[in-house]
Amino acid sequence: MATIAEKQVASWPRGKLADLRILAEHLMQDLAIGLLFGNDRERALPIAEMISKLAPAAWPAPTRHYLPAFMVAPKLERGILAWAEHKRGELNPTDIISIIANNPDENGNPPSRELIGGLVGFTFGAAYETCQNGLAWTLILLT
Repeated sequence: MATIAEKQVASWPRGKLADLRILAEHLMQDLAIGLLFGNDRERALPIAEMISKLAPAAWPAPTRHYLPAFMVAPKLERGILAWAEHKRGELNPTDIISIIANNPDENGNPPSRELIGGLVGFTFGAAYETCQNGLAWTLILLT
């Protein structure tokens, strides 16, 4: 984690204005990808970007973000399922999607599309979306 964070923070701009939300988002994405998905950045970054587009639709009050979320959700599901299919037969104990795609469900059947999409989307989103908000607020308050 420290290596990932040091590399990301070293790339932050010095001596000029920067959008802390964007910096925190990229840091948390890199940490989540490195720690949860075996550092599979090629396949994980497009999924992370779609999850970021969905996040505002999760706010408790209805907002204008619901329509874009409905448009992104099917693409997100297809992306996660294609990523899982790529991992089938390649069990990697440091990659959650590989573990989910290569292990049977509670009945001994291959994992369903719903299980894969739900677990990976929720885990990935929870791993970085909530953390990036906490980090951004921490940086703002420290500043």
